[in-house]
Amino acid sequence: MPKIVDKEAVRAGIMKAALATYADGGVHAASLERVAMAAGIGKGTLYHYFKSKEDLAVAIADQYFARLEDQLSALDSLDSLDALLDALAGFVERSDRDYQDMRVLIDIFSPGFGTGKPLARARHFMETASAKLEKTLTELRDKGALPGSIDPADLARTLVALLDGIGLHIALLGLPADARSRMTAALMATLRHGLG
Repeated sequence: MPKIVDKEAVRAGIMKAALATYADGGVHAASLERVAMAAGIGKGTLYHYFKSKEDLAVAIADQYFARLEDQLSALDSLDSLDALLDALAGFVERSDRDYQDMRVLIDIFSPGFGTGKPLARARHFMETASAKLEKTLTELRDKGALPGSIDPADLARTLVALLDGIGLHIALLGLPADARSRMTAALMATLRHGLG
């Protein structure tokens, strides 16, 4: 009887091993053979799931941004400035694993890596996040929870860029949780003052 293989579990295991391998030595320095060894599979099996290093990188980027897109649901049906700030704080107060993955993504996004598909995925997420946040900001402005003078589209794009920049800063510096919490508190106080 043929062996039944859980293809999604194997695929997820390869991606997890790739993230660990890439975090340890960098995307460009790590070979797919090293990733296969870390995943406990043969190189041929890895190629069955991912045709190239870029294919694996795109899958890692997709997985990362899918997690962030799930987090965008926190922006649904907000009724106050405090609720908005709590939702935005969640984009900074992420796990150590998320920030480790972000360092790998920075390496994946570097110039000269493949055709730019991972970067296109990042752009898609930024556009999705900006549109979702713009809708939320418009609703809050219309309810009187935010000043009528704000431009939701401009503010949404600015907040997405700000949160992305803070995330990159935290990832590159490897800031510990307590520093992230202080940074989040300072950001939320600043936004509360500016939008309140």
